[in-house]
Amino acid sequence: MEFHRCLVSQEIGDLIALEEISGGFEGQLDKRIQPASFEPTIGDKVFVLGQEIPFRANEKEQVYRTLLKIPSRKRQLSDIVDGFEIKVGYTYLFPLQESLKNLPDGFIVKASPKSTMGRLFHDVRLIADYSVPYNEIRINESNNKNINLWLMVKPLTFNSVVYPGISMNQIRFLTGPGAQLSYEELKKEYQDNPFLFKIDEKGEKIPINKPDILGSGLRISLNLEGQHTHNVVGLKARKNPFPIDLRYSKNLPVDDFFECIQLKNDSNIIIIPEGGYYLLSSSEEIHIPTNLCGELCTSHSQALKGRGHLAGFFDNGFKGTATFEVTCDETENAVLINEMNISELELFRTILPHKIYGSEEAGSHYQNQFGPKPAKYFSVPDFGQLARNYAQLNRSVLVVPKEYLLSSRKQRTGFSSITLDELTTIQEYTIKNPIFASMYDCESDELLLQLIPYLIAFRDNEVLMYKRAEKIEDYGERKLHGKLSIGLGGHITEKDEPNYVENCLKRELAEEINFCDGYSSPIFVGTLWASEKPVDKVHFGLVYSTVIEGDVASTSKEILETKFIPIKDLQERVKKDDNFETWTRILIPKLNDIKSIYYSSLEKI
Repeated sequence: MEFHRCLVSQEIGDLIALEEISGGFEGQLDKRIQPASFEPTIGDKVFVLGQEIPFRANEKEQVYRTLLKIPSRKRQLSDIVDGFEIKVGYTYLFPLQESLKNLPDGFIVKASPKSTMGRLFHDVRLIADYSVPYNEIRINESNNKNINLWLMVKPLTFNSVVYPGISMNQIRFLTGPGAQLSYEELKKEYQDNPFLFKIDEKGEKIPINKPDILGSGLRISLNLEGQHTHNVVGLKARKNPFPIDLRYSKNLPVDDFFECIQLKNDSNIIIIPEGGYYLLSSSEEIHIPTNLCGELCTSHSQALKGRGHLAGFFDNGFKGTATFEVTCDETENAVLINEMNISELELFRTILPHKIYGSEEAGSHYQNQFGPKPAKYFSVPDFGQLARNYAQLNRSVLVVPKEYLLSSRKQRTGFSSITLDELTTIQEYTIKNPIFASMYDCESDELLLQLIPYLIAFRDNEVLMYKRAEKIEDYGERKLHGKLSIGLGGHITEKDEPNYVENCLKRELAEEINFCDGYSSPIFVGTLWASEKPVDKVHFGLVYSTVIEGDVASTSKEILETKFIPIKDLQERVKKDDNFETWTRILIPKLNDIKSIYYSSLEKI
């Protein structure tokens, strides 16, 4: 007897070969066939519906015919070839490039949003010809014909830019209603191979011996401890006027689109207001066996009334905590409590797929995810930074309007020599108009530049070089970890008043380096600004130089491996070694000029 099951990658490939799934297969088809699911793609047109328009297919006709019954003033057909922005408050109907044809009677086609779309809070639902339910098609004699597929998409909090060929959902093919494991089957499967784990205080994965099984699903609970995520238990979507480009966006700052939700007073409780959108995570780490795939139910009687979160599907081999895209449909605020049951994980039997989630062939984005992880378009969240836990970054520093500083330079980028009078003007400006901002906020604010006194120490024909600390706990600038540098200095703080620049330089030198035989009074030689990397764009260097005779020793855990290197050798090394920070790489070819400026200025004093 052949058991009902969910089809896997090689079987989905057979459906395509038999043209039971047809159309839209130009380019990267392999990546769209996942271990137990298939990713259809949108075409080059979209129907935009008014805000008040509900849409549901009719079991007796094609979706297109039903759509045409809507008055023309309430539906607009648009071309999306060059990119099209979909906006919060509107409903969009995309014809998919793929259709279904002559699938066997009894097949069930189920759909859910791709994880990425859920994490962008896009409500994505499959609509099919001759099928009333959303996200499900039951193949029988009455509709066993060419079935066109559509997506109904409603952005709930973020706007996006879409293009033809983008995948926004995934569909699975079940050979019948018995593909899902029953209570007894699930119980036996779990006894033979436990696949839910808890993470202990040491970070070890401990199998859950007796999971909570309700009906034919495993109860999945909510993690509001934040034990391994610096007390960050969730991310709340915030309004952002800029759309997320689904073709080109990458490494978007998490802070620009989400607010960090942290525990307060160890209460393990958070309040979800109506209309709020949150990313939360499960207490359990889930390891889907390779002979099964799974789906999270969208609601649970003990969680929220109505839809609790957008659906999630797990392919064979998925490992990680579940990310819940939670919204509250209730008229009152919802109270979420740590370890409360928020969803149920249903499992479906399969044969062994040719590709496993997490493998290179599958192109998986969320394998081994932990905590509330945003969509792939965002930078990997540093929960310690989001929680403002790093002392190096959790402080206010002096900033100056960008255009004011750049206006004093001969060229916009690189090293530029300016006069002492021009430096005095900058110093007087900071004294009269000081602006202090959190490093967390100004790290991505390109309208303000963080002012950095930056000292180069010469000894004969050598220059001091050192390596920066590897850890953010020791050195706050994440993108400079482990880099080689020739500059000493740092951010100006409110404690450096009233002569901010001079006092900062004295303080930083005292904190970082012991000049065994002292050092000459620093002389200003010029300014420095670079625009190559994000970290460069928000800093502005006031470059000083000094001459010493003796040795030096580090007095800070931020500075490692201090040594003097001949200028000539360093200028050859920088051509081959890419481990230098940007400012150092810019200044090394100009070291002889800087040294000349130093001695010329010394003669004038």
